[in-house]
Amino acid sequence: MYRHSHHPDNDAMSLLQAVKDHLGSIDTWPSYIIQYLFDDTTTPRVMEELTAFFIGNCVPKTLAYRLYHACKPTTNELVRQLFYTRYSISITSKTFRRM
Repeated sequence: MYRHSHHPDNDAMSLLQAVKDHLGSIDTWPSYIIQYLFDDTTTPRVMEELTAFFIGNCVPKTLAYRLYHACKPTTNELVRQLFYTRYSISITSKTFRRM
């Protein structure tokens, strides 16, 4: 019996497809977003830009982070916390602006 092997590239591709379901073709994404996903430099500004893009396009927080982590597997817990915190701050500020 054939068993599908767990391979990081398969995970990244399936996550990319799931995000594309929210955003459309990767060809339409801003080039800086693609660069941020694959660039080795993680800064607060990169996190702010990525989370703003994903939130603005209704990509769920967990899916967005899983894609980011698949593209940059060397991310650590601090980066995950920063990513999730940025999501929470953005969602909270949007909620207050609507009130």
